[in-house]
Amino acid sequence: MIWVGNYTLNDIKNFAYKLLAEYSTISANIDLSLTNRVLESVNVHYFELAQKDKIASSVAISQFPIANMLGETFSYDTHTTTSVGYTAASAYAYYYECDGAHSVDILEGSSISTMTTLSTVTVTAASTFTVYRNFVTATVSSDYIKLNFYGDQEYRIRNAAFYPYTFGDSTAAIPSFKPYCEYALPSDYGDIKKVRYCVNGECGTLTDYRIDGGNLLISRGYSAEFFLDYWIIPSAVATATDVLLIKDRTALMIPYGVAGDILIGNGINVGQGQAFIAEYEKKRNSIDTSTEHGKQTINNSRRW
Repeated sequence: MIWVGNYTLNDIKNFAYKLLAEYSTISANIDLSLTNRVLESVNVHYFELAQKDKIASSVAISQFPIANMLGETFSYDTHTTTSVGYTAASAYAYYYECDGAHSVDILEGSSISTMTTLSTVTVTAASTFTVYRNFVTATVSSDYIKLNFYGDQEYRIRNAAFYPYTFGDSTAAIPSFKPYCEYALPSDYGDIKKVRYCVNGECGTLTDYRIDGGNLLISRGYSAEFFLDYWIIPSAVATATDVLLIKDRTALMIPYGVAGDILIGNGINVGQGQAFIAEYEKKRNSIDTSTEHGKQTINNSRRW
């Protein structure tokens, strides 16, 4: 949720025109060049003030990871020509990552000693860890499923997982199995404020997270509803009805900066322009930038 002020671009421009004593209710009477300069100046000061009197927003994240039927162990397993297998009963989907050429026989059977091949996946080349995920259809739902890896050169397997669900038959919905859960940052993200959590009636602030490559990373060991509180980068206001997201008292500082820019730029009344700029800077410097902080910890059952 983003704080939304009450003042529009048109309001701020009109306040600036009043300061310039050039205000008119008939827009045609205002020089087009002046109008364009005012719009540019409004956005310059808008962005500047948004960095000081920051605009807060928040997004909710529901993180309750589905358990891996193979256990919650993360490892890099290096193999060459010796085959290696992962087995679970009543599995419907699998996930793994691999960084080299390899083959995988997908087998099923009522016992681990007698299994038949359902299909084979062959990867001829992979220079980085690549994700592989898909569904398995066994003859009997309770049968064992096995991923049997083999190859003729060195390759590494990591984060293999089985899941007992069909996920609506959507391959993309099969969860990743990683030490962390990854969430794309909002498009208007500017900087982190904090990450909050709520679980079983307890709420607090989480500090065990990372921001990396445009994503928020939270350890898979946490199961909770999280809230990413962040400071936004606002979009430029362009049309008369666009609302400035900063607080009203902050938005009302902008006309002083705009009027100062125009008068100094015109070179007609530089002294008054400097007075407007001084008033703008005085108001800007008076902005209270303090923030609050709450509880800082949450138990993590499976740490990074």
